[in-house]
Amino acid sequence: MHKSVESPAFSASIEDYALIGDQQSAALVARDGSIDWLCLPRFDSPACFAALLGDEHNGKWRIAPKGAGPCTRRAYRTDSLVLDSEWDTPRARCASPT
Repeated sequence: MHKSVESPAFSASIEDYALIGDQQSAALVARDGSIDWLCLPRFDSPACFAALLGDEHNGKWRIAPKGAGPCTRRAYRTDSLVLDSEWDTPRARCASPT
């Protein structure tokens, strides 16, 4: 009989993702700034980041302050898919439009 060993999830829960896009393609961004799903250059293109569906071999890209965890605030700009994210760190408040 095999004993199951669970490994930590490589991707976030679906409710922790935000959608960003440019009417040609779109990406799912986790609260920690990680892009876990992205198809380029169009929606129907193969995924270049697919951590949402797999493990470390499926790829992701993260932009966030060094050592930061999940962002403390994020919101879409009015009438757009531009996502403003903020992290409070011990040294500063960092903001990143994605």
